[in-house]
Amino acid sequence: MEKHTLNIAKVAAGYSRKPIFEGIEMSVLSGQLTSIQGRNGSGKSTLLRAIAGLTPLLHGSISIDGRSISEMSAVERSTHIGAVWTDRTRIQGITVRELVSMGTYNGAWVKTGLSKDQHIEHTLALLQLTALAEKSTAEISDGQLQQAMIARALAQCAHFLVLDEPTTFLDYIAKEELMRSLKLLARKTQIGIIFSSHDLDIIQAFADATYELSEGKLTRLNTI
Repeated sequence: MEKHTLNIAKVAAGYSRKPIFEGIEMSVLSGQLTSIQGRNGSGKSTLLRAIAGLTPLLHGSISIDGRSISEMSAVERSTHIGAVWTDRTRIQGITVRELVSMGTYNGAWVKTGLSKDQHIEHTLALLQLTALAEKSTAEISDGQLQQAMIARALAQCAHFLVLDEPTTFLDYIAKEELMRSLKLLARKTQIGIIFSSHDLDIIQAFADATYELSEGKLTRLNTI
């Protein structure tokens, strides 16, 4: 499968032109799990939102395969980066299949060679959600809902997924199950997954590369 690279070069971001962090450098390869750890308020969510193109940069650039995401429209960017945030919205009456189908809005599924319905079924299967497809999102567990939200983002056919604290609200068994699914997903689909976490045990067990954001600086802690 084709490999992709997300590159962050000398990035600064913040609010009211006051940087939360600056001089950030990071290179992320598809097919890997990359973690970002740091204390509350260190800027992890802001950095992930910048990677997703939702927080404007004060300085620097973020690019995928050499092309700046700032040059892309929102729809085009969605074919390169999908995202799942910490807030969990349970919409009464929306099934898991309908939630996942929302990720096909950008039309990128056509490059899979599958029909839209086939692509949705394939995505459900990748996250082990086929048996839950007709259930309402209001009646499944937190872990299952998180998998469904990730499946929705995966349905965008993006090269990278950004996950903000994906194991929040999950018990330890559910955390391990989710992270094993993500590891397998990265290997099978060659998608790059960037996630933030406070859980050092989860990071050590599953991340291929680990970074720490502290006092406005990003430091790489390990190399696979």
